[in-house]
Amino acid sequence: MFAGICQSFWSAQNIGKSRRDFDLFYKLVSHQGRNKMNKDLMSQKIQILLEYGLAKLQAIMLVSGGSFLQDEGGSDLNTYWNNSKNFTVRDEFFLIANTILPLAKITTELEGEDWLLTFQAAFLSQVKQTVQSVRALDLLALSNCYADAFSVIRALHSRTNLMILFSLNPYLFRHWLDHPKDPKYLDGHIRNELGNHGLRTMIHSYEHNSELLHGQIQAHAEVGLFEKGIFNDIFAIKNQLYVLGKFIVAAFAHTIIQASMVGEIKKGQNKEEIANFESMFNQFFDTILSQNRWDHLFATIAKDRHWEKIGKKKYDIGGAFNYLEYKDQLIKFHRSSGQRKQLSKAYR
Repeated sequence: MFAGICQSFWSAQNIGKSRRDFDLFYKLVSHQGRNKMNKDLMSQKIQILLEYGLAKLQAIMLVSGGSFLQDEGGSDLNTYWNNSKNFTVRDEFFLIANTILPLAKITTELEGEDWLLTFQAAFLSQVKQTVQSVRALDLLALSNCYADAFSVIRALHSRTNLMILFSLNPYLFRHWLDHPKDPKYLDGHIRNELGNHGLRTMIHSYEHNSELLHGQIQAHAEVGLFEKGIFNDIFAIKNQLYVLGKFIVAAFAHTIIQASMVGEIKKGQNKEEIANFESMFNQFFDTILSQNRWDHLFATIAKDRHWEKIGKKKYDIGGAFNYLEYKDQLIKFHRSSGQRKQLSKAYR
């Protein structure tokens, strides 16, 4: 049913010259969804995304992905992307979150060299958990259950760091499957290893969320513990959740986009679809993923207790993932000529 509805939209929009592009979503699932899709609603959302500035193919993919997730019990598509001239931070969060399923489907259709195939398997193994976390984060944020929502952010954060590590050395995935409790896969060890290669992983956010998870009073006070009432609607905290969510989910998605762009694929295939997503994300890095936007500062600047001393009278005060540096590092680890960069001995 999902495929049939998407097909009708594809024909109506007259986009693409063959079924090859539409097949990004065809047979995405092997069972029928629970509810009948609202084609008028999907058409409306596609038009809003076009007005917002997305390319037609990406608009259709994101709306189709969002509609499928709604049909599976995910967030209601009718609650976001309602005004192209006034996107909220929650609207922006779903611009990022709804890329996960399209990227997963593209991944299944690109047959790459061995390291890329191995990383594709690693990425796909985490897709279902990630879209579930997206739903959990949204439910908890809308219900004003902030501490638990930050715990979901922490889980997403840990998963994303693991994917970044696997992208640099995909064969670790096989070892991790057999030895998931190996100390080198502990979150702190992974963050340190990535930091050794110049990759920022928003450590301050992880530390703050860990404080919440462990019930520390100061962190709970910062998310409304001492406000009058129980389920308080606090805009600043809700904004922080969606900002952190979009930065972290974007880093997760960015791993498969860049790995697909860097890796060699089977002759006869092309990278057009994944290149379109790379182009979309490059635009986002200057807009909805810009670290310098004023409403992002509350989420990306660390609390002073989480500042890291990096020299005499010098401190790292936070920031988001450095997406461009990640791309440069990935190329160095998988270059086709010359000496490839390697992780430290423990991670080889």
